[in-house]
Amino acid sequence: MSSWSAGNSQCGDLQPSATLTSIDSVFENVEIAAYASNFTALCANTFFIGLHKQSNTWKWANNDQSKYSNWKVGYPNPNGGDCAALVGNTWVNTNCDISNCFICEYIITQ
Repeated sequence: MSSWSAGNSQCGDLQPSATLTSIDSVFENVEIAAYASNFTALCANTFFIGLHKQSNTWKWANNDQSKYSNWKVGYPNPNGGDCAALVGNTWVNTNCDISNCFICEYIITQ
């Protein structure tokens, strides 16, 4: 468990091209939520994903613009934080400095 920034750094420590995961489709959201559900007891069902707000724009840790979203009703909350977390199968914005589990992704190249 780490802050958003530390989690993103730890992803890169595991694999140089790795970042906190981006979620670009309903299919990816379902797959990642299903994977995360295996760790619910350990992580209180809350996992940082790569989405974060930068200059009032939500972007992924890999610098891609956010084209897909699955925010929980009422989110992003204007009083919430600038980092996104997967809770169940929806997203909430939360404080980037709190400690959460996190999900990494990386591209396999040959």
